[in-house]
Amino acid sequence: MTQKHYFGRLFAFWWHRYYEKVTHRVFGQIKTSMFAKLKGTVVEIGPGAGLNLRYYPKTVRRYIGIEPSIFMMKYFQRVASHSKINARMMRGNSENIPLKSNSTDTVISTHVLCSVNDVQKSLQEIVRVLKPGGTFLFIEHEAAPPGSLLRKIQNFIHPIWFLLGDGCHTNRRLGDFVKRAGFSKLKMNSKRYPKFGRVVSPHVIGTATK
Repeated sequence: MTQKHYFGRLFAFWWHRYYEKVTHRVFGQIKTSMFAKLKGTVVEIGPGAGLNLRYYPKTVRRYIGIEPSIFMMKYFQRVASHSKINARMMRGNSENIPLKSNSTDTVISTHVLCSVNDVQKSLQEIVRVLKPGGTFLFIEHEAAPPGSLLRKIQNFIHPIWFLLGDGCHTNRRLGDFVKRAGFSKLKMNSKRYPKFGRVVSPHVIGTATK
């Protein structure tokens, strides 16, 4: 087994066992509120173990998860089999979403853009697959302001965090990427959530409209 596969398998196990409890405690109510009016076709990039499925209402007619990790799939299938919505996963990545342009009502991203290879390309793809008037809902941790003590800590631990976190970046200013993505409307709030983890506590949460 290669080093990449070893850490990928380890991360999938940790994500399934640990992240579900933490994210539900910290962001459960936020997700329930954000996803309450979802309907039609919903695409989630990087759904991982399917931990967001519990928050989707029955009005979601079709759900597609785009997941690059083969190690996440068994966990996702287990959760999806008990979901109240029609959910399926497709192998792929956010830089090349295997769907037609203007085909999706909503795209969801929660703690995913921190680990994609190309944030700008991923956001371009999200805009492409959304229908006119479609929405991009996101909850993402990001880098602290430049020059702050927390940013220095994030920069220092980044190499080991990147390895253990399956490509997760502690020091990406993801809010800035979303602002430049070309959405017609954007509502975004920045806030720290220390209970999620102090090093990755700064978050951007918002809704962007094509």
